[in-house]
Amino acid sequence: MSFGYDLFSARHLDDCDVVSQTFYRRGRRYEEVALLCYDSYGYGYIKRGSRQVYRTY
Repeated sequence: MSFGYDLFSARHLDDCDVVSQTFYRRGRRYEEVALLCYDSYGYGYIKRGSRQVYRTY
């Protein structure tokens, strides 16, 4: 399993981590991946436009 690493180019992964979240909607299960980056103060944020549905069950 790739954990969503193949969805993002290598230059995005240098300063960010790939995180995933599983949620349910209308009886289906979805796994969403996004890039979690950190600002200069150490606070994490989700990079704008990086959220993608990785797979559905």
